[in-house]
Amino acid sequence: MADRGISIGKYFGIEVDLHWTFVLLLILAFVLDAYFFLIIVFLFICVLLHEFAHSLTALKNRISVKRILLLPIGGASIIDDTKISPEVEFNIALAGPLASIFLGFAFGVLAVITPIGILTQTMQYMFELNIFMGIFNIIPAFPMDGGRIFRSYLERRYDFAKATKITLKISKALIAAFAVITIIFVLFANSFSLGYREFVGFWNILIIVILYSGAEGEEESARIRELTKGMSVGTYASNNYIFTKHTISFSDLKKEFLKTKKHIIVMQINGKYYVADVLSYNTRYVPSSLKGMAVELMMLDANTNVATALGKMQASNSWVAAVMSNGKMKGIVTTGILQAAISIALMQKRHSEEKEL
Repeated sequence: MADRGISIGKYFGIEVDLHWTFVLLLILAFVLDAYFFLIIVFLFICVLLHEFAHSLTALKNRISVKRILLLPIGGASIIDDTKISPEVEFNIALAGPLASIFLGFAFGVLAVITPIGILTQTMQYMFELNIFMGIFNIIPAFPMDGGRIFRSYLERRYDFAKATKITLKISKALIAAFAVITIIFVLFANSFSLGYREFVGFWNILIIVILYSGAEGEEESARIRELTKGMSVGTYASNNYIFTKHTISFSDLKKEFLKTKKHIIVMQINGKYYVADVLSYNTRYVPSSLKGMAVELMMLDANTNVATALGKMQASNSWVAAVMSNGKMKGIVTTGILQAAISIALMQKRHSEEKEL
């Protein structure tokens, strides 16, 4: 569930994205019925508040939050989860469902006190949707909040790897059960119209795909986290760049490029590092100076784990970062280098497992 969505701005310093399925739901609702569209907009606000409950709890515990991704069945707060203790993960995961249940009861109270009419009906729908979202997200399966709540509980007895493995088994079993129930409903629930059953079936299939993809992603993330223990970015720091002043002329830069064959340019301006790639900018819009091509360079400590570093770079939408050691720049690392390092480690692990068999 780390897919990038459509950005709708930053709030509390956190970028908020809409997943394509949420966008699809909004478009479908707008085409079908104005009132249905209004309900989905209310749902969007509630999902956003659900995710902010996670994010603000994380920030309160000094955990970095990079992005929120909103989906019809919930969302994902992209946080730096490498330094989270089981207790903090439990609190962060539980905050979202509790916020949804609180919103549900708030809408329930409004449904009781408002005059009977369209507003009461709307409050009733929001009561039901929020209570459902809160309970659904407590199910002990990835990628729901309940999966992380359950794993953090298991970590009282097992290590992270085993706790994740147990939670994944339960997750896949519950997803399979949901798929079977959906098939039975579509084929045999004759008390409902065929069109309604087909709609529920289609929507449930979409949910199943999202859930299964999320569970697979969690499994891969956990495998990489265990596999890359002891692998730091300092090992993969590269000197394949040109370090120069931002005042260098393009003619001198061309000479340097032809001599070294290096296209990544690093410069220091007012104590900060900046980076530019001479091969990436559009030649139709040539900047007046090298500074006009540059963006601030992300900095990583040389001891940072490679999987952690890759996650931070992807969350910040950075393709390159400076590797720092004792306050000095040791080199650079790109997402491609880190992905290659992790892929090689995975292949070595699989090869050793095959030899054991």
